[in-house]
Amino acid sequence: MPTTRTASALSSTRGREQINDGSIGYNSIELLLIALGNCTLDGLLNQPLLLEADVVRAEATLDAEMASNPHRVVKIEVDSDLEVADESVFEQRADLDVLACN
Repeated sequence: MPTTRTASALSSTRGREQINDGSIGYNSIELLLIALGNCTLDGLLNQPLLLEADVVRAEATLDAEMASNPHRVVKIEVDSDLEVADESVFEQRADLDVLACN
């Protein structure tokens, strides 16, 4: 059952269920990073340069720097990795880099 902690008008919900061998599921920060990764890939893959491309693999790796008191994310770095069947798409790498960062 999810639990909620509240302090100074800030709340954090944990959606992990307990089972005999430990927690399962994701905490709120992990869910944020998953959503941001999905949004990043969706935005990138729906750009005109990649809409017609045969994308073999698309992966976003997110690294969050955390701080405490209060517990929060202070920095998120995103690394997008694409593999396409026709590598001539990468001739427009500068355009793809700009799209990935917007």
